[in-house]
Amino acid sequence: MTRPRTRESIVVICHVPTSPCVRLAPAQDDVVAADGATKEGFLFKEGHLRKNFKKRWFVLDEGYLKYFEAPDALEPIATLVITGAEITSCKVPRPVYYAFRVNTTQQADGHNKYIVAGDSEKESLDWVKALIDEGAK
Repeated sequence: MTRPRTRESIVVICHVPTSPCVRLAPAQDDVVAADGATKEGFLFKEGHLRKNFKKRWFVLDEGYLKYFEAPDALEPIATLVITGAEITSCKVPRPVYYAFRVNTTQQADGHNKYIVAGDSEKESLDWVKALIDEGAK
């Protein structure tokens, strides 16, 4: 189900060294996962302290983005409120990663900035579209 938008959103995803930037308009389609979640799959998440990327399983459903160590994990590492979150490009491009930034209100884990990236530019753009459809701006 696509939610109505009141304004257009533009996100720039940066990748170094081959593809500098791509502009993205809001999504028109829905991505539906097998279990009813809006979208799920692996993304890379940048650590808050060491700044290294770790592969995590992400599930986007009903305005929440949860990430887990693995698809079969029972408890999420963190749950982010996506409604009202801001999706932006990274201030500093991440070499080798198609990264974007999710700015949220402070979460239970004490953080409000998350850098995530897909394996490809298309995968990152698909996630950004799904996040916007779930209420991010």
